[in-house]
Amino acid sequence: YFGANHAGKVTLSLIVEFLRTCRFPWQVEIGVHPGRHADPRPIDDPWYDPLSFHRPNELAWLTSMESAKQLAERGVRLSRLSALRERPSERRSA
Repeated sequence: YFGANHAGKVTLSLIVEFLRTCRFPWQVEIGVHPGRHADPRPIDDPWYDPLSFHRPNELAWLTSMESAKQLAERGVRLSRLSALRERPSERRSA
């Protein structure tokens, strides 16, 4: 898993470097938290989000054509974990 220690600081160049040095790049889960900038809340608000100012940056690189190109060149495709589930019609017979 990659992303927890880099929350709010994930960039395309960081992802590319990680994939370059990763031992098993075909089995990587990368966590990002893209989004639009939310209205700032006071730090004592239960919904305070210290990363709210960084979320638009992650959204920008995640949806950029350059990111798609760089990742495709490395054989990486973006997906959700739910996409890894086999459909009943795709299961092999024993």
